Amino acid sequence: MLNAIPANAFERLMRDAQSRLAAGRPHDAAALFDQARALHPDSVEALSGLSLALLHAQRAADAVRVTEQVVALRPASAGAHANLGLALIAAGQSARAIESLLTATRLAPQWAIGFLNLGLAQLQLGRHSEAVLSLRQAAAIDPASTQTRENLVLALLGGGLPREAVAAARQAVADIPASAALHGGLLLTLHNDPAISAAQLFAEHLAWSDRHAAGVPPMPAAQVDRSPERVLRVGYVSADFRRHSVAEFFEPLLAAHDRTRVEPFCYSATPYADAMTARLRHLAGPERWRDITALSDAQAAVQVRADRIDILVDLAGHTAGNRLLLFAAQPAPVQATWLGYPDTTGVKAIAYRLTDHLADPQGAEAFSTECLWRIGPPFLCYQPPPDAAPLSELPALRTGRITFGCFGAAAKINDPLLALWTDLLHSIPGSRLLLKNSSMTDSPARERVMRFFSDRGIDAARLDLRRRSASYATHFAHYADIDIALDTFPYHGVTTTCEALWMGVPVVTCTGQTHHARVGRSLLESVGLAGLAGESFADYGQIAQRLAGDVPQLAALRRDLRGRMAASPLLDAPHFAGRIEAAYRGMWSRFIGHHPEP
Repeated sequence: MLNAIPANAFERLMRDAQSRLAAGRPHDAAALFDQARALHPDSVEALSGLSLALLHAQRAADAVRVTEQVVALRPASAGAHANLGLALIAAGQSARAIESLLTATRLAPQWAIGFLNLGLAQLQLGRHSEAVLSLRQAAAIDPASTQTRENLVLALLGGGLPREAVAAARQAVADIPASAALHGGLLLTLHNDPAISAAQLFAEHLAWSDRHAAGVPPMPAAQVDRSPERVLRVGYVSADFRRHSVAEFFEPLLAAHDRTRVEPFCYSATPYADAMTARLRHLAGPERWRDITALSDAQAAVQVRADRIDILVDLAGHTAGNRLLLFAAQPAPVQATWLGYPDTTGVKAIAYRLTDHLADPQGAEAFSTECLWRIGPPFLCYQPPPDAAPLSELPALRTGRITFGCFGAAAKINDPLLALWTDLLHSIPGSRLLLKNSSMTDSPARERVMRFFSDRGIDAARLDLRRRSASYATHFAHYADIDIALDTFPYHGVTTTCEALWMGVPVVTCTGQTHHARVGRSLLESVGLAGLAGESFADYGQIAQRLAGDVPQLAALRRDLRGRMAASPLLDAPHFAGRIEAAYRGMWSRFIGHHPEP
């Protein structure tokens, strides 16, 4: 009889813990699993449940410790090794994760999750070619896994194979048509294609909306206080409230918001928290921070409605972890999108997209389901990280030659752009090109780039291919080695352009027809460098050649650009927040019937 009481208690604790975990309460679940483990210290079920709850609670280091105990108890279990690998990935220990996951795949060669997790660890280390092989194996075993298909596309993009990524994304959508995430991943991937037109991109977004958003039933209309001048409750939704470019552009706005005009709420779908998450939570205030990671879109919509949000703002578009289907339910009377995605969302329930007249000139409305509310330029605000390196001397003064550089993602670097850069190197004897991105960790990707230039007469000695940096401080230090930054096309850089300018490095860009091919012009004009934005590849090359031929001007820019940028609208957070708040007030006025012009 005495033995039955702990057993019953154990079973009850396990049931309650699993219920809490399913309800999106991982901290409560972890506490209950821990109590169950205290009753039965060698229970693999309790330890495994605890590890999973700790992962969901964003306590990766603790999850690793617990999962190591499971492996010790079940050394021949592929699942135990795979779970340890997953915990190690979350803890940033990808090298150890790969060891565990290779063991898992040896123990269970037909288990898709083992290969999926192995691919995730390889992705985290920048071993894209290996990740592609692992993820293709996982997809062959389990073709219905959306997570595998999503990460296969990411591995191909990261390895500098955008055409192959588009093909993989289209195949995924064809095989799993009900997945909004896979379909959205295709939309994002298509922005890397230099051949796709604005009309084609728009049609693809409409197709996504018709398939996934149109069928979401709207919530019943809520009673709303329509007072025109009251403080507006504004909710921001993102999966990137972490060390991510979205968070870095969002933080200055959140910090500068005038709380007598706007009461900001943050709805975080961020799976792994970090120091940036903590900063944003502090700025919003714990009472206005909502973790919706474990909530369904319907549950999150109920939370938004309970918070009486007036204006709900999407910061993701069709990027990973987005909650666009939450917006499709219309939980807030006014909804907008800004910052996280360079295009329309296609979601009819989102009424506005915040932009400026350079990134989206007159006529761009034809390719947007949202009304374009222009607030700039610029339509965003940059905050240089505190660990950015100090300014350095112009490298050309030290080396006697011009070094061009691009730190853009490999997916944004296509053959027409590489051909343009090849011509540029030929036109300036002795010049060099420094490329730095995560694909340079991957030997096949490096070899492809080197072969492209070699086939066109550029010696390997004129190329400097660098891997991604372990920290922001070391990342910024690499700008000390380039004289002129070259923007990508058609998918412009945003963070990389701002970083280069802050480091005194002028950026040359080419202006296209769509937002993602025009944002560079908006950024350059905001710091008084509109002349560096060409209208064609020919202009782009001529601007780069002219800069390269005037070393004294480059040296002066190196000295002055940071100060110019610091005094520009691009870094004026209070003024920017005022413009955003005026836009929100205008949207609100339109909602209550006052009809101001956007």
